[in-house]
Amino acid sequence: MRSQAREITFDGREGPRLSCPLINIWRDYDYRGKGGAVATVEHGSRGLLLERKGARCKVQVGDAVGYVTFYFILEEKGAWLANQ
Repeated sequence: MRSQAREITFDGREGPRLSCPLINIWRDYDYRGKGGAVATVEHGSRGLLLERKGARCKVQVGDAVGYVTFYFILEEKGAWLANQ
């Protein structure tokens, strides 16, 4: 688990295709539908990675703090793809 905040780029690409132009930042990672989204960001937007635990990433965008899967973070996805 990493807990040092660092800048990130939200990424909605799947291969060469932009499959998710808008990315939800969820209030609760495990119960996304129940808790709802605290924010929605556009592909390419910047934010802060506050913590990563497994696939779950705690992020901050403006005043909103919530969760996304690592695959929606360019820097985290890139490291994962390099190991595939």
